[in-house]
Amino acid sequence: MALEVERKFLVVDQSWRALTATGRHILDHLIARFDLGKARIRVCDNTTTLAIKSARRGFSRSEYHIELTEGDGQAMIADFARGPGLEKIRYEIRVNDVVWQVDEYLGPLLGLVTADVELPSEDHHFDKPDWVGEEITGDSRYSSSTLSAAVEAVRLMPDPELEASGGIERR
Repeated sequence: MALEVERKFLVVDQSWRALTATGRHILDHLIARFDLGKARIRVCDNTTTLAIKSARRGFSRSEYHIELTEGDGQAMIADFARGPGLEKIRYEIRVNDVVWQVDEYLGPLLGLVTADVELPSEDHHFDKPDWVGEEITGDSRYSSSTLSAAVEAVRLMPDPELEASGGIERR
């Protein structure tokens, strides 16, 4: 079983940018939520992956990754995803013995920047960099399903400029 021990935080300033060079573009599509977890399709670089994650127990949960062909991933997104995916650029920054993953969201979530740290155990001590703020691990406002719903709501909102010109709402 693959066990993920992860904590998530808001990023409070831009000083992290000096510590990293390039990021990777990620598009995450939540395709299922169920009592015991969720399933997601991730498109990153030239790789498409199905991730199945259990519900969180403390800071831990089981997590499985299955590589898919691009065609299978796109078909699953078309069949199961509700609306657009979460789009972000991910940067990695090593701080002492752990790697922080900084996610800078794009599109309607532009301005939201979070940082995750994966740990070898729940009681592993780590130093929190100055650019890391409030912990949001387990905060449902920052769950992928809540963020996906927010992106979908923005996508379905009428565009005032199009409405004023007699156009149609954005889709």
